[in-house]
Amino acid sequence: MSDPAALGAVGLAALDNFIGTFNSRNADAWAASLSYPHVRVSPRQAVAAVTPDERSYAAATNYHAADAMGWDHSEWDAKTVLAVSDTKIHASAQWCRFNAAGERILVNNVSYVITDVGGRWGIQARFGVDSPPPADPSGAIGRAEGAWERVLAAAGDGSTAAATELVRLPFNIIEVGDIKVASNLEDVLAYLGNLAAGTGPQETVALQAGDMGVNLGVTLTGSGGSRRHALVLVVLDEEGARVSAASVIDDAHLVSTRTS
Repeated sequence: MSDPAALGAVGLAALDNFIGTFNSRNADAWAASLSYPHVRVSPRQAVAAVTPDERSYAAATNYHAADAMGWDHSEWDAKTVLAVSDTKIHASAQWCRFNAAGERILVNNVSYVITDVGGRWGIQARFGVDSPPPADPSGAIGRAEGAWERVLAAAGDGSTAAATELVRLPFNIIEVGDIKVASNLEDVLAYLGNLAAGTGPQETVALQAGDMGVNLGVTLTGSGGSRRHALVLVVLDEEGARVSAASVIDDAHLVSTRTS
């Protein structure tokens, strides 16, 4: 693997490029900060739109919603690179929108999958919490972690029945240069079953929590000491807690490259 610290810096630079080009109001430049196909997964949208290429993304970009709230520019409150490899990086961050008077008008927490596609690093997927902090943070996090643990166990056992209420379909799987959209539970369990296979202890950390969704960071350790890192979005709604998207880094190096 390349130097993990250098890869952490790559991840932070990709995030800065993303928000800087958004502030520029140049749709082509903002589209160029991403990797493709690109997806943004949200608890608010049952079906996430996958954008196939840079031209399509730029053509669909507008600032109407941001301008309607009086947006002038956006800044990071904090950003952290969590895990790296030579082709994929996981990060989480909080951004804030400001008006022209410098007043904070909107805050959101998003986790990012950053990939090297064709020799260019860009953000390939965004997992948005897209909701205010929950009234009971520990309760929301407990629901999300419980759903993840149960669905991973069901995947390991091949138990479709046990996972029926724990997965939101379609389910987004983020690979380097590819977004797989699983429309049936069997495909989701096959993917998660491969993740669970050959791993021992796991550590799950709630990265960001809203009243509609929680982003989890999961470290899985194999018998030989190798590590996988998973980024997981769990949706919280009237139907329960359901896993809706995941990205995995095999042979991950865990880092904590943070700026604020």
